Amino acid sequence: MRWQRHKDAYITAIIVFGITMAFFWPFRDNFFVYDDFAMIENVLSGPATVLRGYNNILRIAASAFLWPLFALSGHDPLGYNIFCMSLYAVNALLLYFLCIQLFQDSKLAMWTAIIFAATGVGCDAVFWKAAYSTLLNVTFYILTLIAYVRFRRDGTTRFLWLSIGLFLLAVLSKEESASLPFVIIAIEILVLGNRLNFKTISRVIPYGVLILAYIVANYIIIYHVMKGQSELVKHSGVRPLHTLLAPWAAFFIAPDGRLSSSDFRIYLAAVCIPFGIFVSSDKKKYIFALAWVFLAFMPQSLSTLSQFQPHYIFNSVSRHLYLPSIGVALAFALMLLRLRQFLPAKAYQITSILLLAGYFFFNYGRVQERGKAWAEDGVPSRTFLREIKNVIPEFPANSYVFVINPPAGRAYVQQSLRAFYMVPSITWIVDPTKFTPPPGSEALLLICNWSYGMNDVKIDIMPFNSSLIENLQ
Repeated sequence: MRWQRHKDAYITAIIVFGITMAFFWPFRDNFFVYDDFAMIENVLSGPATVLRGYNNILRIAASAFLWPLFALSGHDPLGYNIFCMSLYAVNALLLYFLCIQLFQDSKLAMWTAIIFAATGVGCDAVFWKAAYSTLLNVTFYILTLIAYVRFRRDGTTRFLWLSIGLFLLAVLSKEESASLPFVIIAIEILVLGNRLNFKTISRVIPYGVLILAYIVANYIIIYHVMKGQSELVKHSGVRPLHTLLAPWAAFFIAPDGRLSSSDFRIYLAAVCIPFGIFVSSDKKKYIFALAWVFLAFMPQSLSTLSQFQPHYIFNSVSRHLYLPSIGVALAFALMLLRLRQFLPAKAYQITSILLLAGYFFFNYGRVQERGKAWAEDGVPSRTFLREIKNVIPEFPANSYVFVINPPAGRAYVQQSLRAFYMVPSITWIVDPTKFTPPPGSEALLLICNWSYGMNDVKIDIMPFNSSLIENLQ
């Protein structure tokens, strides 16, 4: 009896879990790359550094997860990867329950959640461990909306307060949560059937106040207390065309985000997808899906790090389309359910299963290719750290180091050495030709001899001498 009442929820959970495992389990041992090392380094540097986050971005709620993650997994990437995979699956299941709250349609909720999991658009947020804040933000974002809609449905005040509290966690996870007040207004108008008036707008005031408070707190802490500069501000810019056109790429973009900004598919999607309104059986729901795609992307469109032709693997715009892809999933689900009106029940079931299977396998190949790219990026650092640990088991404190033929950029090498030796005082020698070791410190020169590509390395370690640099470089 219970199975019958919650059959769609159970089916959704099973399929979503299966998709997540198929997509990501082969890459459960992907090594740390780029700012992943900064996460561990921050844990070793103390609570203030953890909560400040890397690059002076105050994502306090997301950063706090580093403590249990490091306590459970330490320097083993498996725990971090499983955490990200779990969030990916949880977010799809939460979307199911949000759709139930919004539309009271379990079939629509089921298809939306499954399609969302099968898109693979946000797979970079799983593969890049430092980007788990993207996943966590979506978790709190959807929970906020579930509580808000529950409040609006039955008027229970405690759900309003729960919604505001959850939104605070979303804001303190990642800045893309700033789109939520706009999504709430879309819910009020297109789902709950209210007009755009002062009463409707006033319902988002508490959420707007939290966003404003976050901005002010960031400014005061970073610029006046820490006397620094926020990387978030540094990498922000107004790009109107990017804001208007980029979100529609969520309907078709590959995880690597390698599109030209003039790619005809971007403009074709922006023009053609809205025409789905004319074939949709529920135009308001379809408009809401498109509104979600556009509104959810607006705050992220201000980041110059979201690029169609990324300079680095982590700059792909695809990760920034993870939250907007919820609207994509809803739009596809509505189109899939529209087929019920034209096909017999049995034919519809077969057709929908075939379409979903084809959609999954199409994206499965793209996610596997992306996962391999992330895995390859981690191989040199894993090889380097494994070998250097064999050569020098304990790295001296207050030491300076310069690496010939490093596996990554100097910042990442410094972070990786600090993180894996648990010595925060290891410092990279920026200008080796002019460097003189300070009294009481030790300076080392590391020479990496990559024997077989980036999979095998022999490391020679010797006392640093600036005269050696000109001979070796």
